Amino acid sequence: MSVKRIDLNTSVLANNETWAEKNGRLFQENRVYTVNLMSSPGSGKTTILEHSFQYLVPHLNVGVIVGDIATTE
Repeated sequence: MSVKRIDLNTSVLANNETWAEKNGRLFQENRVYTVNLMSSPGSGKTTILEHSFQYLVPHLNVGVIVGDIATTE
């Protein structure tokens, strides 16, 4: 029977960190300003964005990337 070793010093989020660094470089190279808005459901994130966009959209190109960790969406 062979023994399989598990490296406990590896970050569980290492893959996420790698992608975050790649995205960060890509955004910086293309002069894209990003904001990461996270909070619990029902805390008002969407409302803040909707109200903010009323002022930003006439002056800036605005986009949203959605990632819902509580569902498969």
